[in-house]
Amino acid sequence: MGLELSFHSKNVFFHFYMILLFSLGIFFVSSINEEGSTLLKFTITLLDSDGNLVNWNPSDSTPCNWTGVSCTDSLVTSVNLYHLNLSGSLSPTICNLPYLVELNLSKNFISGPISEPFFDNCNKLEVLDLCTNRLHGPFLTLIWKIKTLRKLYLCENYMYGEIPNEIGELTSLEELVIHSNNLTGIIPKSISKLKKLRVIRAGLNGLSGTLPSEISECESLETLGLAQNQLVGSIPKELEKLQNLTNLIL
Repeated sequence: MGLELSFHSKNVFFHFYMILLFSLGIFFVSSINEEGSTLLKFTITLLDSDGNLVNWNPSDSTPCNWTGVSCTDSLVTSVNLYHLNLSGSLSPTICNLPYLVELNLSKNFISGPISEPFFDNCNKLEVLDLCTNRLHGPFLTLIWKIKTLRKLYLCENYMYGEIPNEIGELTSLEELVIHSNNLTGIIPKSISKLKKLRVIRAGLNGLSGTLPSEISECESLETLGLAQNQLVGSIPKELEKLQNLTNLIL
């Protein structure tokens, strides 16, 4: 009887121990915070063939020590996955990070179009760098929703269509780097509204028409690069107003 009781007690203890381990396992697996969960959802559409994101571990309490992730006061403010041989497509879930200021996915192999919902929640984004990928589709028609944007880099992709007139609504923009795409149409006159714009690099496209004199109203302009397009006409005399212009590449 004593042996049976002892065996029964050990059996109960073993089951209790296993349940405890299982419960702890669930706790650890689900312990990542909401921002970490958002980042993991973002990677669902990406292929990490080199395993560069192997330390994106859902059992961590926060993603602040993950490759390419930077935090301020334990909140994700930057995701920089530059040159990590990533492929796949770009998911708008990344913009569910409420304090994201910088997103750099440049020099990868990410393809496909960028869906318009991408811009709905990027309310604090200041730097968007998607250069040197395989993105295709029309120019980002709803990019002007991101009023905080200071630097927009879309160079060396397969984007086409016209630069939208609404580009003038990005009044915080300082750098516009869109060279080496398949952009067409004229340079919109609304660019004159961008008083903080220091850099325009839009060469190696199919832009046409004349160089608008309104560009002289971009009073902070330092670099204007428009080589290898289909522009015609004379260089506007008004460019003399650009006292900070040091690089003119036509």
